[in-house]
Amino acid sequence: MTQSNHTKSAVLIRRIIDFHQEKSQALSLTKLYQLLYLIDFGHYALHGEAVSELEYWRHGRELIPIGAAAYIQLASKMTNEVSEPAVIYATTNNTLSDTALEVVEKTLTRLCEVSEEEIGRIIYYHPTWIVSKGKIINIKNAVNCDFEWLDYFSHERTREDYEEDEALRRRLENNEKINKILARLEKIKV
Repeated sequence: MTQSNHTKSAVLIRRIIDFHQEKSQALSLTKLYQLLYLIDFGHYALHGEAVSELEYWRHGRELIPIGAAAYIQLASKMTNEVSEPAVIYATTNNTLSDTALEVVEKTLTRLCEVSEEEIGRIIYYHPTWIVSKGKIINIKNAVNCDFEWLDYFSHERTREDYEEDEALRRRLENNEKINKILARLEKIKV
């Protein structure tokens, strides 16, 4: 990453932390990483480039933005709560583009009060996540994902298509018979 991309990463992280503090919302490291991913991938789907140019690695069910830890300070060693950015860059290039700011604000407004578990469900259904087990997540595949809060739907789908799929997904997730079958399948060792 170049210095300007590092600066954009720091500015983006600062904005996410500030937004949560303004709303008096706690921000865990996990949720920060999830929001970074959704902002970068949402911006890429809409505009063909990420905001921060961090790379994201999938390790099991963990999402790790490579290099982001350099910009983050935890409230204490005993918690997962983010308090302040670790580094603040004071340069002439410390602003985000208008399109980046729009994606950041829409994403944070929609997801600030949403739990990291629910945000995880959004991410875990993205094709980028599904195909990237144990490796870097290819941002170019963001165009195959839905970002309903940005009014972006893949494959020429509409909001109605998205809402139908979401309703079906929730019915399936809450189906007792399907959950029992999935629990049995997880116990099977191959």
